[in-house]
Amino acid sequence: LIAGSPPLVAALGGVAVTMLGVGAINVLFIPFLVNDLGASPAWAGPLEAAQTVAMVVAGGLIASLAGRVSVPRLFVGGLVGLGACVGLLSVVPGPVVLLAVMFGAGAFTMPVQATTMTIVQQETTDATRGRVAGALNAGVQAASIGSMAAAGILADVIGIRTVFAIGGGITLLAALFAWTLFRRAPS
Repeated sequence: LIAGSPPLVAALGGVAVTMLGVGAINVLFIPFLVNDLGASPAWAGPLEAAQTVAMVVAGGLIASLAGRVSVPRLFVGGLVGLGACVGLLSVVPGPVVLLAVMFGAGAFTMPVQATTMTIVQQETTDATRGRVAGALNAGVQAASIGSMAAAGILADVIGIRTVFAIGGGITLLAALFAWTLFRRAPS
């Protein structure tokens, strides 16, 4: 079912490839904050709060955009914005700028999450929806775990900032992959 639906492949592939790039942040965030930026771990709370507030605000904005912007555009736009934010992590000079980048990451995460579920709902029947959602979650989790497993080793060899730059690039490739598949899908 997934293979026969370009929108489902775009959603699954786009999100899974994104998690290859973004999963590393989960493992490297505190070492980056403390060791690379020289900031106190106390910044972790406000940084997470900024991302969460942005997700809530973006959720409200998505509701107003839904009638004017197509699901594929919201999905790909979210991936592009998220990729840019992940890439920006490689150059942030300190925690204040990091706060703005994390706010941006939260804002761009919400369109990806919301549209992924919309695509699953539109492209499946009641009888297949649970299995497709399960496959989607399994793919995302596997990519995230793979990314986290490699993150520490890569960071030790090439540096945390370089891992973030690569993660941003991987996420932008996911956006290109999804955009290509959406263009091939019948309207």
